[in-house]
Amino acid sequence: MNAYQYAKLIENHLMSCVFIDDKPHWPARIEIPDNNPNALLLIDRIQFLEGVCLKVAEQAFFEDDELIQRSFSYDFRHEATGKLIWRIDNHCRLQPVSSRCHVHDNPDDESHRNEFFSDSRSTTFLYAMQCVNNFFSKKRQQWEEVDDVESL
Repeated sequence: MNAYQYAKLIENHLMSCVFIDDKPHWPARIEIPDNNPNALLLIDRIQFLEGVCLKVAEQAFFEDDELIQRSFSYDFRHEATGKLIWRIDNHCRLQPVSSRCHVHDNPDDESHRNEFFSDSRSTTFLYAMQCVNNFFSKKRQQWEEVDDVESL
């Protein structure tokens, strides 16, 4: 996948998401610079039904049709209260995709980190949207399922 293909996937997900409150939704900004077609910048604030919002900040770099480096934060909250639901991020530090990232999943202690992810290869915008879908479908998140196994 390259930057243009990733941008198209993002747009397709946004256009097909049934939980978006402000349809049709166009990303506030997906930029692929003319002088660097291997780079992508996405800044967005997506309002969903039930008063929840996903704030997206992502910078991604591709090489030979592979995602190689990124900086990102997907912050999902209740809009009225600002209460955290979850945030998947690497604290917007530009790092290789082989570097760890984590989820903040404790609304009472936002600094708490669940170190569930061994790298950031799969925690893309598409994964964040899957987590949003899980929220609306009342399904457990992937990191919550692991907690159940560890407590046995």
